Amino acid sequence: MHADLSSHDKWILSGSLDGWGNPLVPFFELVVFVYVPKDVRIERLKKREFQRYGNEILPGGSRYEPSNEFIEWAAGYDTGLLTGRSLPRHEKWLEGLSCKIVRIVNHSLDESVRQVIDALG
Repeated sequence: MHADLSSHDKWILSGSLDGWGNPLVPFFELVVFVYVPKDVRIERLKKREFQRYGNEILPGGSRYEPSNEFIEWAAGYDTGLLTGRSLPRHEKWLEGLSCKIVRIVNHSLDESVRQVIDALG
């Protein structure tokens, strides 16, 4: 990935890079951390699950159990009690960065874009 990214003057990399992306950290100029409060995030996930699978996520449906397990796992992000990605783990990763960090917490798209543009100078 480093070879691909270094062949460009500017690039954007999206996702949770905690751990696997650490070799790329020295090349970061800006990190944008997007956080959506749990209640908003879970509601969005439930809507997305229904859009994807329809009535199959309802009791008796083939996706009922997997969908509930996914929502439960996603709800655990804030506490960090489940394995994998978590807010405490991401906060710790952010503490180790030396580049600028923009935190976007449930802002409108326009406000989020403004924050990033302002950070870029």
